[in-house]
Amino acid sequence: MLAEGRDAIFARHQYIGEYVRNRARTMGLKLLADHANASNTVTAVLAPEGINTKALLKILREQDHIVLGGGQEHLDGKIFRVGHLGFFEEAELVEAMDAVEKRLHEFGFKG
Repeated sequence: MLAEGRDAIFARHQYIGEYVRNRARTMGLKLLADHANASNTVTAVLAPEGINTKALLKILREQDHIVLGGGQEHLDGKIFRVGHLGFFEEAELVEAMDAVEKRLHEFGFKG
């Protein structure tokens, strides 16, 4: 972190947060938060109608080795969360979003 520097870390998180949000919208997904309130640490995506979010997250975890968060309390089963805080390579989030897109299509989502 010291080598990267604070400003570069913040810029990296902003860039990748925008990537995840834009990628989700490009796939035809809706976000929980509007752009003005979006976080550069996590993106909450509304689950498409008819998609079993818990089954989707289980397949991503067990078959693709990608761990995404589910919704909590009243959002349980209604959203999934893509975390993008910390040390990561951009390619890892590209891979995660590729897997989400693939699995959603397998679940019947046309986007």
